[in-house]
Amino acid sequence: MTLKHFKALNSNNSHQSSNNKMDQMDSYEENEERYKVMILALEKRCAEIKKSNEALAARSKVIRKLIKRRSRDVEILKARLDKFGDSWRFV
Repeated sequence: MTLKHFKALNSNNSHQSSNNKMDQMDSYEENEERYKVMILALEKRCAEIKKSNEALAARSKVIRKLIKRRSRDVEILKARLDKFGDSWRFV
């Protein structure tokens, strides 16, 4: 192999190598953009789930208060019926 052939092969390889690097960079940038889009979509979905969870937690707190109030009202009613001497427990 002559020096001329070696230089031609080497320049050809370096040209292919730089094209390959460019392709890798383009591929990397495309993947990075795709990941950014996916991350934004995931963050949006997380925000929606968080909002839904907060609404459910608030509703759960309201339900607990209603149950506590109902239990208290039942106890008051039982006490009043017992006070009147009604045999409501045996009916």
